[in-house]
Amino acid sequence: MASVAGPARIRVCDVHIGARDEAVTLRAVITAVSSTLELDEVLAGVVDIATEATGCHACLIYLVDGDRLVLRAASPVHSRFVGEIEMSFDEGVTGWVARNKQPAFIRDDALHDPRMRYFPELEEERWQSMAAVPVTARAGDVIGVIVLHTVAPREFDDGVLNFLVHTASLV
Repeated sequence: MASVAGPARIRVCDVHIGARDEAVTLRAVITAVSSTLELDEVLAGVVDIATEATGCHACLIYLVDGDRLVLRAASPVHSRFVGEIEMSFDEGVTGWVARNKQPAFIRDDALHDPRMRYFPELEEERWQSMAAVPVTARAGDVIGVIVLHTVAPREFDDGVLNFLVHTASLV
């Protein structure tokens, strides 16, 4: 599968979200999603917005390709693995989210969650917390998963949950 969002990233949305204003953030997502028909640009924009708006260290977006989840967009720290990392719906927290059509939140020690699948190339030992939400089509089928990682343990609050759910629905 071809890489869709490599290191030379195109920013479809240059809205600064430092204030963490939910309305501004959601407008930025809407702008990114409606700005182009190029999927890689849309996903790169969503990654940028989600990373900045939530204060997380990394954002990854996996999309369904047949019976696999394939990494299609990622924060710069992981962008070189876009198109290379994939898993089945039976693997990892990301697969669990896709299979169960439910969000998953891990406050700390994410690597030791029994659902976790370790990817050494993503240096997952660095990440303590994780949030993942399904991206669903209008018919309700899961078409992807948005994942956030943090270095320090973090309790994801309702604001982050709502933002991720709304963002996933827009994608």
